[in-house]
Amino acid sequence: MTPVSKNKNKLSDPSVRQRLSFPVKAFLLFPLLLAFSAAGRCEETVIPAVPDHTDYREPVYVDLGYSYTRGNYGESVASESHAKTLSFQWTAYDTDFLLSTSYLNRTAPAGTIITRVKKRITVTPRLVSASGQGDIYASANREVLEDPATAIAVNVVASVKIAAADAAKGLGTGKNDYSLGLTASYPLEKAMLSGGTKYTVLGDPGKLKVNGIQENIRFQNVWSAYISLSTEFVPRNTSAISFTAEQPSGSGTAYYQALEISSSYRFSDSGGMRIFANKGMTQNSPDWSAGLGLYTSF
Repeated sequence: MTPVSKNKNKLSDPSVRQRLSFPVKAFLLFPLLLAFSAAGRCEETVIPAVPDHTDYREPVYVDLGYSYTRGNYGESVASESHAKTLSFQWTAYDTDFLLSTSYLNRTAPAGTIITRVKKRITVTPRLVSASGQGDIYASANREVLEDPATAIAVNVVASVKIAAADAAKGLGTGKNDYSLGLTASYPLEKAMLSGGTKYTVLGDPGKLKVNGIQENIRFQNVWSAYISLSTEFVPRNTSAISFTAEQPSGSGTAYYQALEISSSYRFSDSGGMRIFANKGMTQNSPDWSAGLGLYTSF
């Protein structure tokens, strides 16, 4: 007969088991309590690691363009200009930003400037050619209203022209301009109707020597507006027609009015091209202009 251990006999006593149950259970549970306590402290103090990069960001669009413009602007001889543009567009904080500049080549009557037309007292037939950097343009465009029932969207657009072009060569005014406006779009069944208006505070050059000719150029602030109709005839291709009008910026000059047709084609979701042709309708507008642009994103 196998002898029975005294300890085993002792533990088989119900009164003993009752006295030992609490210390034994506490001893067995103590490591578990420590583990849970440590896990709780770790959960409170550990900071999740920041990923090295996000899975998505808004793309940056780069646009390279060229345009040719020709017009008499009330002169006896025509002015011609070639513009090679570089633009960047990106989105941040639900706002679209645009930054662009250009390189200009211009042949025009001495004493005239490329961006604005003023009433001239003396017509100077002498032509001069000049080239150099154009002005810098920056804008911010943000949607402020969208009607779910009609899908009408309204945006606020603020822009500034930074005077970087050489005014002495007639490539700019030498002064900054500031604009603030509203745009709206309304989708039709197979087209998009859009338009907008803005108010521009024009920098006043005053007394300025352009191509060696002393000028006194005074500008007044202007309102401008446009309306546009666009549609997609075939997939990836969008065509538009638009009309733009602007108040005269100088005494005795006409309104700026121009009609433009354009077409753009998307090669892919990240790239495409755009072509346009513009016909001026007043003395303050170019006779015509045309251009193209290529864009891509990264």
